Amino acid sequence: MAQAATTFSDRLGGKLRRMARDGFSLHELLYPLNRSPARHAVKGLVNLVHWRSKQARRASARDLTSHGELDAPLASLQNEGHADLAGLLDSEALAALGQGANELLTQSAAIEGQQLQDNKRYWLRLLDAEIAAGRLDEQSPFVRFALQPRVIELVT
Repeated sequence: MAQAATTFSDRLGGKLRRMARDGFSLHELLYPLNRSPARHAVKGLVNLVHWRSKQARRASARDLTSHGELDAPLASLQNEGHADLAGLLDSEALAALGQGANELLTQSAAIEGQQLQDNKRYWLRLLDAEIAAGRLDEQSPFVRFALQPRVIELVT
């Protein structure tokens, strides 16, 4: 005799009976709820409960100061996914970064064979050897570029 397919309410009822008998776990209750048609009601209820704190976070975000000349690149980064920072960053550090990247790209065939992960062949990790050997210090063009005050201001 074939057993009838269980519905969500049957599973939830069984889960609630077991939780009442064995003990209560909020995660065990929310897991099936968040995978059911009731998830939208649960999200609405949680948003309603935390409404004041969300409004306070939004108000504090509006009060943040402007970044001045970084506003246009930040908007471009948010809307288009990239931004031109050439005029805002140190040109010497940018040139050293380009030269360091070109040197690594000439060695890319050898680096590709040493990859730690081979499930993403399109993702070539060029700095693994430098990190493993401890050569990625403050003299590295990549570190010097990343530690520029403008770059730090942009990413924070």
